[in-house]
Amino acid sequence: MRRKFGEIMWTSLISSVLLLLIADASAYQTFLRQIFGSALMGDLLSTLPSRFQCVGAGKNFTHFLLFSRIHPDKPHPLMPDDRELLVKSDYDPAIPTKIIIHGFVDNIQLSDWMQRMKTKFLTAGDFNVIIVDWSCGNEFPYYQAVQNSKIVADELGKLVNFLQGATGADAGDFHLIGHSLGSHIAALVGHAVPHLGRISALDPAGPRFYDAPLEDRLDPSDAQFVDAIHTDSGHGLMEGLGMRSQVGHVDFYPNGGSDQPGCHSSPFTILPRIGIHRAARYYVTCDHFRSIEYYIDSIRPPIQPRMGQPACQMVGVACRDWETYAQGRCADCSHPGDCAAMGYLSDLNMEKGPHATKHEYYVKTAEEEPFCLFQYQVLVETGCGHDFCGSVADTASGFNPGVIRVELQTRAGKLARLNLDDYADAELKPSAQYVYLATSRFPLDEVRGAKVWWGYSSKPEMAAELRESATGLSLKKIQVIPIDLPEKIKRFSIPEVTVLCGSPEKVIEKNQYLELTINSC
Repeated sequence: MRRKFGEIMWTSLISSVLLLLIADASAYQTFLRQIFGSALMGDLLSTLPSRFQCVGAGKNFTHFLLFSRIHPDKPHPLMPDDRELLVKSDYDPAIPTKIIIHGFVDNIQLSDWMQRMKTKFLTAGDFNVIIVDWSCGNEFPYYQAVQNSKIVADELGKLVNFLQGATGADAGDFHLIGHSLGSHIAALVGHAVPHLGRISALDPAGPRFYDAPLEDRLDPSDAQFVDAIHTDSGHGLMEGLGMRSQVGHVDFYPNGGSDQPGCHSSPFTILPRIGIHRAARYYVTCDHFRSIEYYIDSIRPPIQPRMGQPACQMVGVACRDWETYAQGRCADCSHPGDCAAMGYLSDLNMEKGPHATKHEYYVKTAEEEPFCLFQYQVLVETGCGHDFCGSVADTASGFNPGVIRVELQTRAGKLARLNLDDYADAELKPSAQYVYLATSRFPLDEVRGAKVWWGYSSKPEMAAELRESATGLSLKKIQVIPIDLPEKIKRFSIPEVTVLCGSPEKVIEKNQYLELTINSC
């Protein structure tokens, strides 16, 4: 799709601002003032840092900042082999340790996601949370940052081994969460720490890793369990900043793994909400950073009710590809490995270790926070009303182009509108069954009323055919099936299917609603 000239100009401006955020800014400030004028750029440039500041003190290349429930907002520095620092800290070897690692041109001053992730972890459970800051070595040029990342991995590996030796901590209790280049840092730590518990890779970096040997990049052997979320994936830099290849025991490809919903909105809509610093970064690299937001959104204790309803989980479904999944053709979660929760809880009830089966999952998300959606497979079975079928010959060849919308009224009084035309407009033939994927912000587990609408297609050529057609649409039934984990369905007594019954004698006229009954057809 060709982009408008204004969008291209804005992207150029944002890209220039991004350069200000990742390098010594003086030359770029002069350049931008010459291009855009001092009046326009003055206030903006005055708010930007002239260069990155290293966190903490000392000669170490990498800084390790410990947070705990005792001091959730007061970091305590740790260093490999420094027992004095360790003794003075709140580090508890009896509880799991989460280690957060950022990637290229990122740091805890510029980004707030590491702090937000830390806070979510400490809210969800009692953990040691260590933030790794290596901003002294992750700037341009990229190839140098890749080399520096090996130093970071070496120092982090020494810290983990030191904590084990000094406190008796179990390697299996260490969970590393890395974004982009940080994912491959976690992999190298796995080489240095036998039996490392878990690595969560958030859109693992692609450049210089697409065809790298396994010893240089992330793979399932680097920890007892490796999960990955791909949001800007590709097989080359022009396709995306992340890797398309599977790197873990479970790999999730939300929305297909590349273009994320909400990431291509007008920059003027996101500026007031997140500010110029985040807007500059996220507009250029939104897809790449969206993996972080999905993961943060997923951090919560194991399944428990919220306000009397099951909490939403981003459930990934094993499928051949995204297109097949988006058409609703993959929805079976009844067997082990068929489905998994994306993010923090992805290791629940999953195989671990070197012999575990690898899985590739797809899931649909919302455009903005909260990103989690309840997903449903919707089966539509057309009937054979007198005005619809006609002769046997007409039944075999005839169809009604158009779209179906289902409105469901829940016991809580909420109204869900399911648009069944996300991927293609159906040519609805009589006595046939069609399958769709539908999503909702809230669960549809106690439906009390339903009606269906059939009308003009969103595609002009199909709409013209519908306008010329005088035929009504006959519906036999509609089935709404939750795409969710079996243990959650059992725990909350979620109906395995909601059946909405039509009537053979009634047809839906164009642009009209038809009431459906909820019973056994």
